[in-house]
Amino acid sequence: MKYRSKKSFVVDSYDGDGFLLEECGKVVEEGDVYELDTSGSTIIGGELHLDAKDGSWLEIDRKTLEECFEEI
Repeated sequence: MKYRSKKSFVVDSYDGDGFLLEECGKVVEEGDVYELDTSGSTIIGGELHLDAKDGSWLEIDRKTLEECFEEI
């Protein structure tokens, strides 16, 4: 399933090993597209893992998915 961001928002930023990058948050821009990883695996223990085409990813809860994304 693919989702498009309905609005811009900021989430914590993590490296590929799951370590928090404290110097900056990740900005999710309105219109950014992510694909839901349905394998159930996560890097930081988030409820949902979303991957972008550029290799970036984020993990959010269902409430954030419903508030900030629309299925496409």
